[in-house]
Amino acid sequence: MVDNGQMKTEQNDAGPLLTVQSVSKFFPITKGLLRRRKGILKAVDGVSLEIKPGETLGLVGESGCGKTTLGRCIMRGYDLTSGRIVMRIGDRSVDISEMSQNELRPLRQAFQMIFQDPYSSLNPRMTVFDIVSEPLKLIGEASEQEREDTVKRVLEAVGLEIKHMKRYPHAFSGGQRQRIGLARALSTNPKLIICDEPVSALDVSVRAQILNLLEDLQDEYNLTYLFVAHDLSVVEHISDRIAVMYLGKIVELGKTDDVYGNPRHPYTAALLSAIPYPDPTVRLKRMKVSGEIDSVADVPTGCPFHPRCPHSRTICETDAPEFRMTGTGHFARCHFAGELDLEGVAMRSDE
Repeated sequence: MVDNGQMKTEQNDAGPLLTVQSVSKFFPITKGLLRRRKGILKAVDGVSLEIKPGETLGLVGESGCGKTTLGRCIMRGYDLTSGRIVMRIGDRSVDISEMSQNELRPLRQAFQMIFQDPYSSLNPRMTVFDIVSEPLKLIGEASEQEREDTVKRVLEAVGLEIKHMKRYPHAFSGGQRQRIGLARALSTNPKLIICDEPVSALDVSVRAQILNLLEDLQDEYNLTYLFVAHDLSVVEHISDRIAVMYLGKIVELGKTDDVYGNPRHPYTAALLSAIPYPDPTVRLKRMKVSGEIDSVADVPTGCPFHPRCPHSRTICETDAPEFRMTGTGHFARCHFAGELDLEGVAMRSDE
């Protein structure tokens, strides 16, 4: 028998399931009755990344950095300003960047999304059966009996009872509603699921249940996740690799252990230092950053993080750093990546 670890390795060797190449999404800033253009909001600015089959890539950063916008670009909820999105569907690679919504419809069963708010993401006027079976209706490839069988199967897979199919969303708790959303995503048997902060609106105890469920379903259905979150303590346990985003750009990318234990970008180190440590006797060394995240409508020149960075130097104010390799599979967008003595989670002490 082949174990899950060996299966994941074989899947990864097959090449990326999703390739994002220099994707940008800009929104015009308009003003006045004539809606004249006054500027550009660079929500996503030249992002490139790959996700391999069976992998979980955690995408983290502060609110407003462009995480959700990137996820919606991948789902083609937004038209791209520039760049390409290539997805492997079956035995072929498909560029979905320029496809119309009609062209995308038969392909959408391969990639689905779980939304952040389990309350507003479910139609209160639809039963659980209608919500979960709706994607199958849109695809138009299943009979009524096949849809019912699929709904029963995915409800059981996410830990809900079949007898709840005829109930409405208001009869469920937040955790149960998120399970309904997950069942809806699973109904089309997708290969990629974009999880847009799926546990941020849930209680701490329920978060652990949903995260464990996501891991179990990944093994059972051979799923691939893009897991969007602003809390690094959440993505640590579910992600194989982590991408850190700041003002529309990826500033660090690497394996989870490398990013947590040996961060290469000051922003990553600042996020790590903010993770609560469950031992009141341990004093942590906090990395302090000044101010708040800038607006993507007015990104600073040079390194976007330099106005808040305690390690900023003159070059950081004028020259934009390149995204370069700092170790095996570890990349950072910093002029001094590898030179700074940054503290990771594994390096915390009780001094």
